Amino acid sequence: MLDFQLIKLRRAFPILKYIHKQFPSFFSLKMRFFNTYVWPHFNMLATIFCLMCKTSQNRLSAFYRRCLRMIFCLFGCSTLDLHQIFMLPTLDKKLQKCLTKRLKNIQTHEPEFLEIVLANKNIVNAVFCHYRERRCIIGMPRGRPNKRTVALYESPCETYFDKLCAFVFST
Repeated sequence: MLDFQLIKLRRAFPILKYIHKQFPSFFSLKMRFFNTYVWPHFNMLATIFCLMCKTSQNRLSAFYRRCLRMIFCLFGCSTLDLHQIFMLPTLDKKLQKCLTKRLKNIQTHEPEFLEIVLANKNIVNAVFCHYRERRCIIGMPRGRPNKRTVALYESPCETYFDKLCAFVFST
């Protein structure tokens, strides 16, 4: 899926290049084209960006920086200068901002989803407390838990929502 999206992104790049050659100083025109034809593909990948391996994230970030260099005529500019001196946001920061808006919408319009996530966390914490600290769940057997129960509270496996929140709220 990532390769398919990169193919779509690369198809728009020659048009951005053409616009740059015809109108090199029209930054707003180039930015509008970017926001209309390129950014929606990045936006679509925003929700799975935190699940991607570092190599895939770097591939997307490299293409994003390439577009920024084309838009703002910063061809000889290093990546560090691009983001620190010219204050252009990194792909991570732009996606975090986008996902923050999505999470606010979830919080506003889908509180049931958040209640389910919190209920799941409470169940895991209660089972951990029952078997590791003190017996607190009535009707739950004492002693050694079965393998599935142990896997529930001992595995460091995070849910997708946990990874998404960690990505959005990381600095």
